[in-house]
Amino acid sequence: MNNIKQISKEFKKNGYNYSLLSRNESTALYKQLNGTDIVGYEVHKLRLAKARVNKGKSYPITERLAGNEDFGTYGWSYSSYDLALKKYNSIEVKQNE
Repeated sequence: MNNIKQISKEFKKNGYNYSLLSRNESTALYKQLNGTDIVGYEVHKLRLAKARVNKGKSYPITERLAGNEDFGTYGWSYSSYDLALKKYNSIEVKQNE
């Protein structure tokens, strides 16, 4: 994954802050924060966006997280860390089969 722009360790979206807890080649696990309070966890199956040029600016191949409309297929939200970790591990196992 030398020339691939990797996902962010921290970001803000939909009024929440997200912090990466764990990742592997295919999956990321984030905690979802409202201020300093953990309100949930998200598991994302990583995908790649192709390299592109837009208005003369080049963008590298980039890892993508699930967008809002991708949840249920490429992203999952959990209130429990244990359930989120179970999903995270199940995606990794499926990728290795």
